[in-house]
Amino acid sequence: MTTIYYSNFDTAKNPYKKLYLMNENFFVKSLSANNYRKMSYTIEYLQNPQSVPGNGSSEWTYNYDSNGQVIIN
Repeated sequence: MTTIYYSNFDTAKNPYKKLYLMNENFFVKSLSANNYRKMSYTIEYLQNPQSVPGNGSSEWTYNYDSNGQVIIN
């Protein structure tokens, strides 16, 4: 089982909001009104609870224009 946490949201409008792209990452990005800048995850092996679960995280830095909106490069 994989659990993903999205955090560190900004206040800028999400430029991907209405795209509804089916690529896994872009689809998740399109769900929020704002932009998350951190994602962390944990992996649990339910059939073998003694095994060591995996985990990790990623962070992004966005560039913003003078109106505080994300600049897409």
